[in-house]
Amino acid sequence: MKRSTRIFLTISALLILASLGTCFFGQRYAVNQIPAETLSQMEDDDWIGVEWMERGMYVFIFAVLVGLIPLIRAIVNSFRRTVVG
Repeated sequence: MKRSTRIFLTISALLILASLGTCFFGQRYAVNQIPAETLSQMEDDDWIGVEWMERGMYVFIFAVLVGLIPLIRAIVNSFRRTVVG
């Protein structure tokens, strides 16, 4: 049980790092795909790369759900011990 908890928490931490990298580097990648002359003429470039941020948020949500698995297992096991014991 402790080993699987450690594995789930490690996977969750790695996924959180991946989500942060996806948000940060994906947005930079999207901005770099626009030619410089077009980018200089744009007044509002806030929305460039928003799809990468959305993907990063999905990965983050998945990471949180993976991180909640050990907590849910611990709660279920404590209820089982209470009912049985």
